[in-house]
Amino acid sequence: ERALQHLASAPGVDAEFIAWRAVSPTGQNEATGYTGLLAQCGHRYLAFLAGTTYSSRLKFQLLCGSTVLAAQPEFVEWWTRLLRPGEHFAEVAPDWSDGPDVLARLRAREGEARA
Repeated sequence: ERALQHLASAPGVDAEFIAWRAVSPTGQNEATGYTGLLAQCGHRYLAFLAGTTYSSRLKFQLLCGSTVLAAQPEFVEWWTRLLRPGEHFAEVAPDWSDGPDVLARLRAREGEARA
């Protein structure tokens, strides 16, 4: 939650905490206001925020063609050790305290910020 607070403090960022509720066996949940994976691809910058367990979202965000901001993944898949900061994603501190600064640098050099 602290990571999200750091990120949400950056100008022009639309980010808020979502409390996931009951998840059904079909994968549907009662969370409202979230942006699905396909809709995320319409944004230039995406944030991969680690949770308390594994998240499969990173690989889908990387396929969007957006610049993905992320800390070094804590929970790994076979391929995540192949990712290089600055080449495959824009690295931020584990607590995202530098997230707004990293985003500002990327926005200032948009030609360099690409997938």
